[in-house]
Amino acid sequence: MSEEMRRSIDNFAKFAEKRKQSEVIVSYDCSQIHRSFAVDLRTLLKGKYNSSQITLSNYIIGGLLTFDEIDILKKEILGLFSDALITEGVREKRTVVSVIIPSENQFFIDEIINEPVE
Repeated sequence: MSEEMRRSIDNFAKFAEKRKQSEVIVSYDCSQIHRSFAVDLRTLLKGKYNSSQITLSNYIIGGLLTFDEIDILKKEILGLFSDALITEGVREKRTVVSVIIPSENQFFIDEIINEPVE
C-alpha cells in the first residue's frame, strides 16, 4: 500500500513540474446550512469555468487547467466558502468539496473543504 501511495505522490510531483494541463472535476456535497455556498459554487463553475454537470454534485471544468490555474480555482472556492452566509437549518450532513484530477489510470483527489459536524 505504501509503495502505491509513493508512486501516486511521485506521479503528482511530475505532473506539477511539467505544468501539464488536465481535466478537473469539482465534487461537492453541502449541508443545508451552507445552501448559499452551493448556489455560489454552481454559479462560479458554470459561469467562469464553463463547467458541465456530470452527476448531481459533480462538475467537469469546461477546459483543461494548468497546476497554477487549479490552485486559483481552489482559492476561489475557499473564498466563496468563507464569504458564504450560514442559513438556518438542520445540519444533515458535512459540507465537503474536492477537486479531482484524472491522471492516466488514477485520480488525484484533493479535499479542500470538510466542514466538521458540530
